[in-house]
Formats: sequence, C-alpha cells, structure tokens
Amino acid sequence: MKLDECSHQMQQLLEQSKSIDDVALVSLLPHNPCHKTSSIGSTMHECGECKPCQCILMSEPCALGLRCQFCHFHTPLCSDYLAYLKTLPPQVEQPDNKPKARICRKG
Repeated sequence: MKLDECSHQMQQLLEQSKSIDDVALVSLLPHNPCHKTSSIGSTMHECGECKPCQCILMSEPCALGLRCQFCHFHTPLCSDYLAYLKTLPPQVEQPDNKPKARICRKG
C-alpha cells in the first residue's frame, strides 16, 4: 500500500472512530499475525511509516486502546512476529506531524 493510501485510510478511521463503538471499529482495524486487533495508528505499519506506541513497547496497557494513533504491532505477540517483521519495508526516519503524546496506564 502506498503512503498516501495509508494516510488517507488512517484519517478516515480517525473520523469514523468518533461516531462508532469499539465493536464496529474492531472490524475496520488491521490485525497482527496472531489475529489480535491493533489500533488506528497501526494502519500506517504496512507503509513503514508508523510510530510505535510506547505503552505497548513497555508491555503496559494503552489507555487509548483501539483508538490509539500509535502502532500496536511493535511487540513480540506470538511466534510468527519476527517472520512478519521481515516482510515489512524498512522504515525511513522523516519529520512529520504525527501526535507525540503517549498515555499509558498500569495493568
């Protein structure tokens, strides 16, 4: 998927998420290799332009959950995870205007 398509998809999900419940949102979000639902920010993962959720990286629950604008794919969730990572394009650091705040809660 191209970067423009990923960005457009994420913006659509952000707008839709304001008016739908979590059950409906789950059906729209990408799933990790273990078939677990990720987050709105995970839509950018396929393009290699995502930013990992710091809560997930620290193995803490993310207070925003499905509605988090950061990627929830960046954790060893199952044995297929490393194989999955090898299929992704390399990430290139570029300045952007993605959100910077991270909200974590103790599990």
